[in-house]
Amino acid sequence: MRHLLLLLCIGVLGTANAQLPLDSLRSVWADTTRSSRQRIPHLAQWLDTDSTMTVQKAVRQVVGARMDTSQRAYQRQWGLATLARSSVFAHNRHFSQAIAASKEALRVLERAGTTLDIAVAHSYLGNQLANVGAPGEAAKHQLLALQGYEQLQDTLGQLYVNYALGFSYSTQNINDRALACYMRNYTLVRHRRTANEVDLMTRIADLHKDMGDLTKALAWLDSATYVVTKEGGEDPEHMINWMRGDLMMDNGEFAGAIGQFRLSLSAIDSNTYNKAGQSWIRSRIALAYAGAKEFRAAVQWAKAGLAIAEQHHLRKEELDNLYPLAQAYEGLGNTSEGLRYYKRYHALLDSTINTESARTLSDAALTLDFQRQQLADSLVAVERQRDAEIIIAKERNRRNIMLVAGLFAIVMGTISYRQRRRTQKALKRSDELLLNILPEEVAEELKAKGEAEAVHLDSVTVLFTDFKGFTAMSEQVTARQLVHDLHECFSAFDSICEKHGIEKIKTIGDAYMAAGGLPTPNTTHATDVIHAALEMRDFIAEGKARKIAAGLPYFEIRIGIHTGPVVAGIVGVKKFQYDIWGDTVNTASRMESSGEVGHVNISEATYRLVVGAQLSVVGAGPRKPHNQQLTTPAFTFTPRGKVQAKGKGEMEMYFVSRSLDKG
Repeated sequence: MRHLLLLLCIGVLGTANAQLPLDSLRSVWADTTRSSRQRIPHLAQWLDTDSTMTVQKAVRQVVGARMDTSQRAYQRQWGLATLARSSVFAHNRHFSQAIAASKEALRVLERAGTTLDIAVAHSYLGNQLANVGAPGEAAKHQLLALQGYEQLQDTLGQLYVNYALGFSYSTQNINDRALACYMRNYTLVRHRRTANEVDLMTRIADLHKDMGDLTKALAWLDSATYVVTKEGGEDPEHMINWMRGDLMMDNGEFAGAIGQFRLSLSAIDSNTYNKAGQSWIRSRIALAYAGAKEFRAAVQWAKAGLAIAEQHHLRKEELDNLYPLAQAYEGLGNTSEGLRYYKRYHALLDSTINTESARTLSDAALTLDFQRQQLADSLVAVERQRDAEIIIAKERNRRNIMLVAGLFAIVMGTISYRQRRRTQKALKRSDELLLNILPEEVAEELKAKGEAEAVHLDSVTVLFTDFKGFTAMSEQVTARQLVHDLHECFSAFDSICEKHGIEKIKTIGDAYMAAGGLPTPNTTHATDVIHAALEMRDFIAEGKARKIAAGLPYFEIRIGIHTGPVVAGIVGVKKFQYDIWGDTVNTASRMESSGEVGHVNISEATYRLVVGAQLSVVGAGPRKPHNQQLTTPAFTFTPRGKVQAKGKGEMEMYFVSRSLDKG
C-alpha cells in the first residue's frame, strides 16, 4: 500500500502511460482550460525529463514574461508549478523536499487558487506525509481534500482520496472509518471496473475479519470469487485464496488453510519480482503446518521464507518467518534452536514496533466531521451517485487514464498492504512466545527494563523428578519413541504445575525441576508442590500399567521435595532462561536421589512446614513425635529416619501420600 500512496502523489510520473513527447507535455501544461489535476502531472513529467526546466520558466510559459508576480493569476500558476515540483521530489523519494514544496504550494494556492487547486494540494501533501509515516497529519489533509472534492462533486478525486484515507485509518486500527472509505469507493466502481471492485471487496473482507465478523468476511470473499469467475474480475496473486486460508487457520482448519495458501503460492511465485510476497506466503504455510503439529514441514517452509527475506533485506518478512520457525523448533523439543530464533525475532520486532508506534493519527484529524461517510446508506448517497455518474460521463477520457493508473498502483501496493496487516499481530505473537519461556512477572520486567533483576526468596519449595532405568529403556526403544514418551510425560507435568500454581524451571535430560512460591511468594507453596508431586506419581503409575498390559517398556519415577531459600533470576546473554540457585536446590535433588520408586520423598523442612500449617488450620492437638507416622486432613507422612544423602550426610526424610480418609 505504501507504493499506492507514492504513485497517487506523483501523478503522471507513476501512471501507466509512457514518457510523452515534450511538445505534448508543454501543450497540456500551457492549456489553462484544462483542470489543474491534468496540468500538474504533465508539468511534473516535463520537469523530471528536462533538467533545464524550472518552476519559474513553467510559470512564464503560461502567464508571459511581463506579468506582475504579485497578481493572483501569476501566484496561482506558481502554486501549481511548485506542486508539480513536489511530485518530482516524491517520485525520486526525496520526501522531505517534496513535503516542503507541497506546503509552500498549499500556502500560495489557498490565497490565489481555486477550490479544486486547493483540494489537489491537500491530496498531494497528505499522500507524501503518509509515505514518511505520519498518518495523523496525512489524514488531516486527506479529509480537507475530500471536503473540496465533495463540494465540487468530483467523483474521481473522491475515489483516490478515499483509498488514501482508508489506508491511514486502517494503519491505526480505526477499522469502522476505514470500512466507510472503502464502501464509498465500492459504490463508485461497482459494475464499472471489476479489477478495482475485486481489490475493494478483499480489503472490506479483511476489515470485517479484523473487526471479528467472520461471517461478513467470508461473504465478501465469496462475492469477490464470483466477480473473478463470472464477471472477468482480476485476482492475479490469489488474494482471495490466502485470505480464505487465514480464516480457516483461525478456525483450526489447518489442512484446508494449507491448500488455500498453496494456490496463492503458485500465483505469487510466478511474479519473480515479488520477493516479499514469496517470503510471506511461505511463512503462512509454515504457521499452518505448525498449527497442524507437523513441525518438520513447518521448519522447512519457514526456513525457505526466511532465506528469501534475508537475501532481499525484507525485515517484516523476516519477522513473519522467524516466529513459526521458533514455534516449530519448540514443538520438536529443540528448545535451544527455538530460543535462538525467538531472540532474533524479538530483537527485530523491537525496532519494527518502535517504527509502527510512531504512526498514530492526530486528535485533530479524528475530530473532523466524518458523518459524510454514512452517505452510502442515505437518500443523499443516491443523489450523489447520480451526480457522480453525470460527471464521469463528461470526463470519460480523463477518468479512464487515471483509473488505469489506479489499477496499476493498487496491484503494486498489494504487497505493502499485507505487510502492514501482519505487523499489527507481531507484538501479540512476541508476548505469547515470551510467556512460554519466562514467568509472567519476569517477562513483564524484561520487556519494560530490558533486563530482570535477580531476587532472594526466603521460602520456596523445590521439586525434582527422575525416571528409573531411563538409560536401559533407551536401548530397548527407538529414539523417536523415547522422545515421544518423554514429551508425553513432561507435557502432563507442565499441565499439573500450571494447575497448582507452580513454576516449571527446566528439564535436564530425563529430570524435571519445578518450584512453588515464586516468582511471587505465597504461604501454600509446600502443600501445592506435594499435591503436584502426587499427581505426577499417579500419572506415571497409570502409564506403567498400560505399558505392562501391552508388553512394552515403561517408566518408573522418583520424586524429591525440599523447602528453603533460593536466589532466582535470568542469566546469560544468549539462550537466556529463568533459573534458581542455592543449597535448597541441591538438597531437593538429594531428596529425589535418596528416595524410592513410586514414592514422594520430602525433607524435614518441608514436613514441618506442611504439618504445622495443616494442623493449625484444623485446630489439632499436639503433634506426634516426628519419628511416628502422622496423618493430617490432606496427607499421611511416614518417617524414614535418618537417611544418608550424597554430600549432605544423614538427613531426616519422610514419604508422603494422600490421607486414607481424605474426601
